[in-house]
Amino acid sequence: MHTEETKIAMIDDHSLFRRSVAQFISQNTRFAVSIQASNGKEFITKFKGAEQNERPVIVTLDANMPQMDGFETAAWLQKNAPTVKVMVLTMNNSEAAIIRMIKLGVTAYLYKGIDAPELFAAIEAVDKEGIYYNDYLPKDSPTPMEPPASLTWYSASEMERDIIRRLCSEQDVAEIAKHFKMSVKSFEALKSALFSKFHVHSRIGLITLVLKYRFIEY
Repeated sequence: MHTEETKIAMIDDHSLFRRSVAQFISQNTRFAVSIQASNGKEFITKFKGAEQNERPVIVTLDANMPQMDGFETAAWLQKNAPTVKVMVLTMNNSEAAIIRMIKLGVTAYLYKGIDAPELFAAIEAVDKEGIYYNDYLPKDSPTPMEPPASLTWYSASEMERDIIRRLCSEQDVAEIAKHFKMSVKSFEALKSALFSKFHVHSRIGLITLVLKYRFIEY
């Protein structure tokens, strides 16, 4: 029985890299790269002009591109094509970039240095399960459908809520520690205690939890 190909778009301003990865992906009969673009602006034009059956289900994009970067493109997709799954494939592995992309609903965050098996594993996971977990997007948010009482926003003190808000921003730890008039070492200890309270293991995990249970609206 013929299985319909999953359509994928690739957005990257490095044309040689983009074409090479697109060709590689298309070797798998389950996937077809239907749109290639060098930036978000070009992608939107092609996306709007594509036949419905050629529009991508998955979009892979770089974070840093000219004219319209990956952040702006992910925001456009979140607003105008919310069912499209966005994967980031980039050299930008800064915590600030990852946090910003998570807020924009990305389903995978990958470093360009990954090998072929991981790329296919990520695409297949996003296609079948809607998300791909790795070190950048860890699977450490709670699994129950409803959070335990200990995880409710209102169980946190006002200071803890302020810390969580700031950890969910693009401020770095030094900036947050300075706001609370603490040393970085003291703030790290406070942050670790907060992670334990909310059953997460990282800042990214905390943000995932906050978004999952809508503790903070962005």
